[in-house]
Amino acid sequence: MIVYNSMIVMVLVLTVIYHIQRPDTALRLSRPIPWPYAILAMGYIIFWAAMRSGFIDTKVYIGHFENAPTGIEEAFELLDTPAKSPTWNFLQSLFKTFISTDYHWWLATIAIISGVPIMLVFRKKSVDYLFSVYLFTASTTFSWMLNGIRQFVVAAIAFGFYFLLVEKKRLLFIGIILLLSLIHSTILIMLPAVFFVDCKPFGKMMSLFVIIILISAFFMGSVTDTMDELLQDTTYYNNLDQFEEDDGTNPLRVLFESVPVLMAFIKRREIAATNNTFLNLCVNMSTVAAGIYYISMLTSGIMIGRLPIYFSLYNFILIPYLINFFYTSHRRELYLIFYIAYIIFYFYSTPYFYYVSDVLGIYPIH
Repeated sequence: MIVYNSMIVMVLVLTVIYHIQRPDTALRLSRPIPWPYAILAMGYIIFWAAMRSGFIDTKVYIGHFENAPTGIEEAFELLDTPAKSPTWNFLQSLFKTFISTDYHWWLATIAIISGVPIMLVFRKKSVDYLFSVYLFTASTTFSWMLNGIRQFVVAAIAFGFYFLLVEKKRLLFIGIILLLSLIHSTILIMLPAVFFVDCKPFGKMMSLFVIIILISAFFMGSVTDTMDELLQDTTYYNNLDQFEEDDGTNPLRVLFESVPVLMAFIKRREIAATNNTFLNLCVNMSTVAAGIYYISMLTSGIMIGRLPIYFSLYNFILIPYLINFFYTSHRRELYLIFYIAYIIFYFYSTPYFYYVSDVLGIYPIH
């Protein structure tokens, strides 16, 4: 736990230092955070994700990497196999052939590819970068960089291409989603997002898209092939007894995911008046995430509860934006509430977290 706690401490220390150096709130809101702060905050998380050798499904990924063949012909042969995620296996084999046969470098590369897009988007679009990183960490979303990495890496890459949605370069965004679906097919649920930028938050058209996506999520969770796709490389794969016993996503997480939607709904008229394309996108993404989480609470947290990650990353930009521009009279109180609520949620959610790194000599204490 000390590893994960140190992530919280790091971002809080950086926040204090940054606010001491730049006490002017208006100045902080108007300029991107300096690169050293951005790199230290997210880089610290990436470092621990890169150095691990054990955390939930990490051992499964290590086993797959060590069993992957080397050689160009062998790598291309993997594309013709009936195995799940042949593209992932292909990339893994190429990495092992041309870069390194050491799984530590493979895990480190995935951690970097997952963390850097999030850092870049947060720095460019969040009005409070360090607060966004705090929410990302305290919500335990960072754990996706250690567990469920195949799904998270495509979610992070898609997040990095948010600007294609804002600029309405739909065909290019669709092409990227289709390519990423070769690594994890569940990202196809993001295809309707190409229309979100044209939809008024909480309007009739957006409501229709939410219904379509929620229906898709429900059926996606009921198809056996998709079940295999979602659970492959996890501790649940080939253990459907655990799926049958799954009683859904924790209601507390659903509540946390719903808060930014409720805050946006209260200020929906002011949000509509700003006519900010990216803000509308964030609100719509957040709404879809909350809806899917609600379905997963009633059905399966293991299955459907893994789908909102494609949309919920926008929450960490939306929350500070709402606080700083639509709830200015209660800014301090809301910051305090979010900091306290999220740290409580963090400690509630992580009592069984452990960390293993044979490189650093860190092992769980029994």
